Amino acid sequence: MIVIGVMFVLASIAVAMMHKTSELSLQAHCMTNLRTLFTAVQDYNLNQRVYPLQYPQPAFPTLFSSYSLSEGTFTCLAYDEIDGDSTDVYSTFYIRPREDMAELLVLSCPYHDENTKTVTLTNRGRGEVAESAQLVYKDAEVEPTAEFEGDTINMADGSLVRLQAGLNVELIATYQIRKRNYLAIRVLQGETGVMDVELQGGSAVSLVCEAGVAVMDAEPSPTQFRVSLQTVGGNPTATITVMTGSGKATVYGDNMVAN
Repeated sequence: MIVIGVMFVLASIAVAMMHKTSELSLQAHCMTNLRTLFTAVQDYNLNQRVYPLQYPQPAFPTLFSSYSLSEGTFTCLAYDEIDGDSTDVYSTFYIRPREDMAELLVLSCPYHDENTKTVTLTNRGRGEVAESAQLVYKDAEVEPTAEFEGDTINMADGSLVRLQAGLNVELIATYQIRKRNYLAIRVLQGETGVMDVELQGGSAVSLVCEAGVAVMDAEPSPTQFRVSLQTVGGNPTATITVMTGSGKATVYGDNMVAN
């Protein structure tokens, strides 16, 4: 019986190690894909004098059809294991680069270790595997690519995004690096309205909308922001105001204003 017990323990350890090795391999493969797509995005900018736009959301296989990229470049193997085959996983998690903001999230993939880890790549090509940060919406934990209409999105550290009734946004990424919580959301095309963003110290929210990209950062202390999304003269605009606290909002877009 003792021998059987020891063999069972060793077998359990071996299985755990095989799972970890497999997951690390999937993460490495996914990071390689993100870096390849990041290079394609940079090359596209050199040729077209503009980064791929976000509205409508680009389809990478079509956008880069002349770049001689393999079909596997657009597919995360971890996604295959969880949700089945897809020929375009990464386009959903794309944020248009901004040359003057090195740490802006550009590409990510949340489909690792059963959605508990996110592979991330920033504007300067820095890649990390981060812990996925829990989100709760209408009393339920949020899955990748979720959409939200009105109500409140709650982050694990007590931060929240309160959406005006009827305002629709979708999740790009949520993750934690060095104890800082990050959330990236995209306002659906044509949407207008107001959202209140209340962040605990150290948390940050990236907001992607037709007017551009904004980053609201509550470093070093809790900060409350108000975001107003409007259409003026046919052009989408966004105004972000710091209501309380010492955090700051940084905006990237001709029709975005931070107060």
